[in-house]
Amino acid sequence: MAPELFCAADVRQTRLDESTVAYSMITRGWTTLSRSEAAVLDCCQSFGTLEEHAATAVQRLSIEDTDSAVGILRRLSERRLLVSRSDILAALSINNDSGPASDTEGIEALSIPTRNRPESLYCALSSYMAHLKPASRKLSFWIVDDSTVDSARSQNVALLNDLSQKRNVDIYYTDRRRRSSFASDLSNVAHIPKEVARFALLGDIRMSSVSHGAARNSQLLGLGRRKWITVDDDTVCNLRTHPGARPGLVIDGEGHPSEYAFFRSHEEACRYGMPTTRDFVGGHEALLGTSLPTLISRAGVDNICLKSLRASIFRRSEDSVPRVAVTGTGFFGDSASDWSGYLLLLNGANFNRLVSTPHFSEYMSGRLLSIGVTSVSVSDTAPIIRGLSMGVDGAVHLPPFLPVDRGEEYLFGTISGFCVPGYLSAIDTLQIEHRPRETRYNSTWWANDYLRPTAVVAILVRAYCSSGVAIPRRDRLAGLGTHLIDLGNTKSAHFIETVLTRCWQTMDGVIRALKQRQVACSAFPQVVEAIDLTVSALQKQVEQWESLDQQSVWIALQDCVQQFGLLLSSWDRIRRAAEHINSRPGRALFHPVRR
Repeated sequence: MAPELFCAADVRQTRLDESTVAYSMITRGWTTLSRSEAAVLDCCQSFGTLEEHAATAVQRLSIEDTDSAVGILRRLSERRLLVSRSDILAALSINNDSGPASDTEGIEALSIPTRNRPESLYCALSSYMAHLKPASRKLSFWIVDDSTVDSARSQNVALLNDLSQKRNVDIYYTDRRRRSSFASDLSNVAHIPKEVARFALLGDIRMSSVSHGAARNSQLLGLGRRKWITVDDDTVCNLRTHPGARPGLVIDGEGHPSEYAFFRSHEEACRYGMPTTRDFVGGHEALLGTSLPTLISRAGVDNICLKSLRASIFRRSEDSVPRVAVTGTGFFGDSASDWSGYLLLLNGANFNRLVSTPHFSEYMSGRLLSIGVTSVSVSDTAPIIRGLSMGVDGAVHLPPFLPVDRGEEYLFGTISGFCVPGYLSAIDTLQIEHRPRETRYNSTWWANDYLRPTAVVAILVRAYCSSGVAIPRRDRLAGLGTHLIDLGNTKSAHFIETVLTRCWQTMDGVIRALKQRQVACSAFPQVVEAIDLTVSALQKQVEQWESLDQQSVWIALQDCVQQFGLLLSSWDRIRRAAEHINSRPGRALFHPVRR
């Protein structure tokens, strides 16, 4: 029988003169510790046997021998500040219900948002249809056409008609004109300002020419309570699994433990991983709507890895049975990011693979990589579910996406984890190919513009989420919306000061992390130089923010924050109104493509 493993029970410590007050966020117990007990507890942030923790404590601290350390550890366990792996799994397995996973049985639809890229849309749709045919899956296809060019819309409609006839499949379509009409109906039925409805479904050109989030909101409102998958129009259903993939389940309190690999050519990226005949839809379907107790039961206790133990997942069990509301897969090919500086903040083996190679500079500038998980990963807080391959359980009351700018799915994940009772996200070991046809810009050393709408809203949302808001999770979406509305209604000078303060705090944390990383990389001159360039660019950017005097930029940002707050606070009404409108003949957001 394997020895029992123990970990600190998400403990918060307050140090006094001669002692420490410790409170476990998991067991909700508190006690007073001596300095030596508190120091030993700090050595137990990951799972290990008592003997392994004792050895670590002896090595780090001035403890005479292993037996003394084991004695301290046993006392910590008795006081429930150190918890066992088996006790945690038993607690997470409570409420193992045998009822249906959600209101719908399986995944019904695959949706693709597209914008001015008919050739990419055709390639993507054809690849997923071809993949589904051997599996005898009958899915409908839902296309959100965000094209701003008339010729692109015409080509999209023609190719969808052609595919619908040749493949004998049901395709539903909406474009910006139809979404504009639906926004008017939505305003009338939900009793919300028309500009809020248009913001939700069309974005706002004053804030950003990019409206990916508006297209995703159209998916949420048009597909309703179905289970569905969304993929980007520049992906291809060329499936592989991570080369280190193995059975099991990872439960992580801080995010999905992704594995990165880096390449010098797209062909090299396509050779990475293991070819597979697995069903792409089945990968999402096995997770979507499934409860955490069921996932634990399927994997088996011996095949479960617990990482970054946090109390939040236990609190979700008190609200309701935690279920997977959003799923994702990995990908290989283009990085889908226009700034590679974030790679310098990777940890562990991922960072070592990046820097300990003569191809470091090529990896940083080339945009080609693979990101995936080695076992199915479940988290209650991870914001990173990439929209290029995402499954959604429409029966869950998920929040809207920010309708402007890029990176909308990361903000969506943050808000979902904070506001949705029982929320879990999960990532499968499958990977799809990301293959944009156009040449994309990549900035190796220059940072993202943190004054973009997504970055500003994300910083304000995270500050609110980490402020210890003491309201029930089911009421938090409206509470967050009210908070953003209030910020949007403040005087311009106060709003600018708040944004700059939050942005500087965020950027300062990034800069300090990079400088710490630089000290550890003294043996790699290329990496040291890269970090110098990145830090310098970030510092210059902060100076630019502080000297920014374009009143129109600040007005647009403040309006964006207020509009998104209004959207969050009225989202429940909007969802109900959309269901009503979609049931009316000729008024639905999507219409069928004629065969």
